[in-house]
Amino acid sequence: MSGYHKLGIHKHSVCSPYKIQEEFLEYIDARATGNKVMAIQELSDLYGCLENEINKFGMLMDDLKVMSDLTRQVFNAGTRESEDFLTYLKRECESILSYGLGFIQVGCGDINYNFYHKDVQQFDSANSPHSHQKDFVSEIIKGKLSEVVYSVEKGSNTAFCACGDRESKELELNYEVNKNLTHTQGDLYLRLRGEYHSVSAKHGTVTKVTKYGNKVNAYVIAPRELEMIESLPDFECWKLVEEVLSVQH
Repeated sequence: MSGYHKLGIHKHSVCSPYKIQEEFLEYIDARATGNKVMAIQELSDLYGCLENEINKFGMLMDDLKVMSDLTRQVFNAGTRESEDFLTYLKRECESILSYGLGFIQVGCGDINYNFYHKDVQQFDSANSPHSHQKDFVSEIIKGKLSEVVYSVEKGSNTAFCACGDRESKELELNYEVNKNLTHTQGDLYLRLRGEYHSVSAKHGTVTKVTKYGNKVNAYVIAPRELEMIESLPDFECWKLVEEVLSVQH
């Protein structure tokens, strides 16, 4: 983690093509933390990286714009179509589950797509303060998500491991509300793995959660979960995903 950014972003030589990836992640970090000035700075740096790369081919940024404009014209004319979202998900999906958190989760590597549906069961503790195993950036693709961020310290409330490690020790924590936030379509927000929050979303909301860094145990501040909620069969999960996608906001 650098002084300016929350995510642990690997640094690269200015001569490396991976410098583009570095500046892109710094832009995502700035967007997700609401730092508009920094986001513009990172776009400027990203522009410089692209300029360095295209110069390696003996070309200029104007040449890049020519190809970009042509691609836009082709899509606008309808002679080339992008793959629809549902087809993409079914092709890239590694898992599809209902976790008892009010949404269907489609897992694609380090990216999870969450589809909030009114008929998906929730644990009693689904909206309790919790941390995550990895740092993540969440993008609101559709709908609206409400988030509560908490300050946490040692205390008297039970917190149990929420990542399947039944042998892990429970923690004793106190928490208080730090801030209430609302994220709408197009917004990004970033949470580090040690931060505690809770979220809720209305039927028809879709989020894209991209995970970064190493994994640690995640905890929920609530009595240890005893109830079991079985995941729906895959075909039922896909049906609910399609219903969420059909909701008009």
